[in-house]
Amino acid sequence: MLLGLAAEQKSRQIVQPESSDVVRYLTQKQLARRWSMSHRTLERWRCLSRGPVWLKIGGKVLYKIEDIMGFEISRVVRGGGLSDGQPLKSA
Repeated sequence: MLLGLAAEQKSRQIVQPESSDVVRYLTQKQLARRWSMSHRTLERWRCLSRGPVWLKIGGKVLYKIEDIMGFEISRVVRGGGLSDGQPLKSA
């Protein structure tokens, strides 16, 4: 009986990823707070295929931190001449 219990406990152990493998995600509401906007704006953006890429698992929308940061970098605007607020184009 103890052998069976030990095998069952071993099969239930959670494998912890190495620190380099850890991927952080933000929920829709967390990202909305980060950007000081309504979470409904993010919902609308998803319908319009705008904003950062996202993942949906079990009905929950998640945004990977790396994708958020990439989107933020792509939206950097240089002042002094760009009045339309368009992001910088790579040369």
